Amino acid sequence: MSTKEPSKEDMAGASAPDAVSPDGQAPEAPVSDTPAMEAPDAAVPDAPASDGQTAADQAPELTAAEARWVALMRRTMPEELRPMLLAPDWYQGMEEAEPQGRCMAWYDLVADRYVLLTVGAFYDGEQTVVGSMHCQCMYLQPDDRCCPSQRFQGSLEEQVARARDWLLWMAHRPVDRMEWVGVTTEYRFADDGVGISASGCNALRRLPPRQVVRVPTRVL
Repeated sequence: MSTKEPSKEDMAGASAPDAVSPDGQAPEAPVSDTPAMEAPDAAVPDAPASDGQTAADQAPELTAAEARWVALMRRTMPEELRPMLLAPDWYQGMEEAEPQGRCMAWYDLVADRYVLLTVGAFYDGEQTVVGSMHCQCMYLQPDDRCCPSQRFQGSLEEQVARARDWLLWMAHRPVDRMEWVGVTTEYRFADDGVGISASGCNALRRLPPRQVVRVPTRVL
């Protein structure tokens, strides 16, 4: 990284806004061949939509129960989980409710710099459902063998507490990395032996692994 101070010549190269060229004409702004890129997290609140409505106008408001679920989840969720709570009124990419509900909390379970599993909780206005989630489309996968869905009913406080305990339990489950030859590996939950993710040769994974390593996991 250079620590060179800008020279007077460098500073003189920047024209003032009202500077003119020697022929008396205002200099043209330089044109870049590289298209402008938007900041990934930049968001313009209340930007007008094509029909004159704002994004906030287009998104449905949360019901009182949904708003309370979100508030309870935010207030009681441990810092280590850092869930992201989404609903159409503040997440513009979610144009309509998912089948499991409009409110959710989720996190990625990471080991060895890989995302092994995405888990979360949905609230549909009546009950909370937890389980494995699609890592990109963010919908629950109830038939995922390594992480079957569970449904919690009762008061909102009870639902949030049970969902929070489940999310904590998933974050703390021990994980083993099974190693064969080359890139053939498989990650499994150590408490029940259920596979989470695998790579490499399927035939090799039918044989006993060369070694088994307990790997630390973290929430992302």
